[in-house]
Amino acid sequence: MPAVTVEDVLSLPRITGLTPEAELRPIRSITTAPRGFEGEGFPVHRAFAGVDQRLLDPFVHMDQMGEVEYGPGEPKGTAWHPHRGFETVTYMIDGTFQHQDSTGGGGLITNGATQWMTAGNGILHIERPPESLVASGGLFHGIQLWVNLPAADKLVPARYQDIDAGRVTLLTSADGGALVRVIAGTVGDHDGPGITHTPISLVHATVQPGAELQLPWRQDFNALAYVLSGRGTAGVERRPITSGQLAVFGRGDGIVLGASPSQESRSPALEVLILGGRALVRRRATVRELVEAASPFFCAFVLALGIVVKAATGSGLGAHAGDLLPQGTSLLALLGTACVAAVLANVVNNLPATLVLLPAAAHAGPATLLAVLLGVNLGPNLTYVGSLATLLWRRVLTAHGEQVSLATYTRLGLIAVPATLITATLALWAAVSVIGV
Repeated sequence: MPAVTVEDVLSLPRITGLTPEAELRPIRSITTAPRGFEGEGFPVHRAFAGVDQRLLDPFVHMDQMGEVEYGPGEPKGTAWHPHRGFETVTYMIDGTFQHQDSTGGGGLITNGATQWMTAGNGILHIERPPESLVASGGLFHGIQLWVNLPAADKLVPARYQDIDAGRVTLLTSADGGALVRVIAGTVGDHDGPGITHTPISLVHATVQPGAELQLPWRQDFNALAYVLSGRGTAGVERRPITSGQLAVFGRGDGIVLGASPSQESRSPALEVLILGGRALVRRRATVRELVEAASPFFCAFVLALGIVVKAATGSGLGAHAGDLLPQGTSLLALLGTACVAAVLANVVNNLPATLVLLPAAAHAGPATLLAVLLGVNLGPNLTYVGSLATLLWRRVLTAHGEQVSLATYTRLGLIAVPATLITATLALWAAVSVIGV
């Protein structure tokens, strides 16, 4: 896969690494591109097939052309055909393609070159292999991407850009394990040569086996990664991904891709096309989406929790709860106090449990008070409803596409919470014994 290569990537400018506070984007979906045929019959992979268009916006369509080794007389192209209202981007990785359009634009694009055609108010064009390639045959591999135009630019005059391979911005990753070609847009502080009506970024990266590529990515852009060849992982979850698959990322500050340590001989590295842009379509939310965003069940729980807190603080429940607490500062007494607090926190949530037990434990001294705090802080991790923080944590994971299993959470809680509570209480008792409180 020639595209644009360099002998020593360590001589290239490096992409500034992400800050520790940066949020890596999770994966929303991974899909496999089906095979098809285009034009006069050249093979393609439909990269966006099966993906919600709202996640692709501003991109409309993308084909991986080839990779195919033609015999003499076999190379094929397209007939004359029209486009209007968007831009077509043809990136040639291996081989040669000839373009001609009704504005007089056109030329040959070869390894690593890109032609950027703004159809605008309308254009006719044809794409085909040159006669020399038809006669000899040879390797053919490229990408065609369609980028939507903003409403105000739908009828701009047609335009043609020839982006020679030598103009592509070449960078390397922070660890020098990847070659990054910026064709259009911006990566970190580095701009690509492509001029676009729609704000986008288009990058071709080669990630060496075992290396990882982290790219800063605009928060207002979507993020897509299509594997041209090789295998590796994508996203903060390190989801497996291989040739012919498209990863759609969620929101965040940066994206991460890793190449598997071992690759096939015909694909010695992970070759991936990374693209993203600002959505053009302003979508109206449905009633169901508004209801889901409001989360009435969660709101009802918080309201019920407020009622429980009010009842706990105004009904004298604390005085009765105090009768449940063991007296003294022996190990068994402190452990019993912590356990009572933990159980109550899981029954009524840790906030009302704290409000009920602290007044009751205050007269018993600092040791009992600390045992109560251990119980209401460690104990709620046993169940989902034990703590408001746990409920919020679960909602955040769900929003990022992670389904939290109740059975798994409960098993972990049963293993970790009792052991942690006993260990913390034992440490409290030892401290009390030494200090003499």
